Amino acid sequence: MSGLQESLLAWARVTLFHGTVLFALTWVLTRTVLKAASPRLTAALWLIVLAKFSVPMLPALPFSLSFSGLVERVTLPVEQLVATGSLPTASVTPWVWGYLAIVAVLLLRKARAFRQLQRQVSLAPLADESMQGLVRRLSARLGIAAPLARQTAALGGPFIFGWWRPTLVLPLLELEAKATEAVILHELAHLRRRDPWACLVQWLSGALFFFWPPVRLANARFDEARELACDELALQHSGLSRPEYAHTLVTMVRSHHPQFGGGALTMISHPSHLERRIDMLLKTKSVPAAKRVLGAGLLLWSALALAGSRSMPLDEATGVVDEDQIREVVGEHRGEIRTCYETALAKNSGLHGKIVIDFTIGREGSVTEQNIALAATTLLDTEVQQCIVRSVAGWRFERPTGGGVVHVSYPFLFINDPHPAP
Repeated sequence: MSGLQESLLAWARVTLFHGTVLFALTWVLTRTVLKAASPRLTAALWLIVLAKFSVPMLPALPFSLSFSGLVERVTLPVEQLVATGSLPTASVTPWVWGYLAIVAVLLLRKARAFRQLQRQVSLAPLADESMQGLVRRLSARLGIAAPLARQTAALGGPFIFGWWRPTLVLPLLELEAKATEAVILHELAHLRRRDPWACLVQWLSGALFFFWPPVRLANARFDEARELACDELALQHSGLSRPEYAHTLVTMVRSHHPQFGGGALTMISHPSHLERRIDMLLKTKSVPAAKRVLGAGLLLWSALALAGSRSMPLDEATGVVDEDQIREVVGEHRGEIRTCYETALAKNSGLHGKIVIDFTIGREGSVTEQNIALAATTLLDTEVQQCIVRSVAGWRFERPTGGGVVHVSYPFLFINDPHPAP
């Protein structure tokens, strides 16, 4: 198995596990204790789930929700492994290339749709001065920079498009003044919430885990909560009542049909969510939010959810395993460890250094991958590190005496010497 394939499998396994656990926790929270939470909070929670599936593992924190290895209790002398002779040829199985090809195609489709819509938006005529002035006033009301406003019937609906220099595209509106303001405020709310940037997280998570239902569900839940959050902002800053805003929303969905994609954010997306949005609008009453408390809470939750794995002992009881027996088991698996190193040497002949692995021998004498951690390393190659962790996960020792577990720290020194002295 190639280093690329090993790294991909290790990353997918950890990300899927942690992301799915966070998805399940968020699902339960939003249907129990946070069932009546504001759409803004709900959207933030689902965005954190999508980020868990998208971003690399962040540094571990002492209070992280994720767990991995343990602190050593037994420290053994360094184990030196010298690579000699011919090196194995790394190969990548077809499924790896197939997966990478699918991810690339999905991202390229998104990019192509974005470029196509970008061209269409650039050709749309600018809104007249009175509409530009209205957009500037409403943007000031929300405390954001006013986007460039364009107005056309060709694209089918109001939407916000773009990241660095966003554009507000409006249809030819035939609404009362307050209703027109509410429509514009909803779209501007996407900018205040920085939703265009959140779309990038959605695209990335959806492409990387196109096969995983929790990712699709999290994206759908975020879409719904995002539009509800924008509805709430539009209501707060417009003069419409909730029934009037609901009527405006229904009118927009019936009279305008989106003819765009590629990152556009619109109040008339997902018509299937319309009934729930109307129900939420009519049943929910605005509750002033303590912004600092909410922001601090989300920051803490993000740190807990997105931080890397932390060390946590499985059992405080410490057993005993003879050090000679530990060395004997390691000796039986020296070939596996050396293969991990020699495989990497096929790509980097100058690779060398020291890796210290912490692992825990359980009550039954087994070692599981969840109980293994990289304590220190001067060999900066993640493929070698992950390969060694997978090897250690299969080791079996005698059952520790004393009924407890044993925490071991084992150092390996890797040297490339194709012509050792006789």
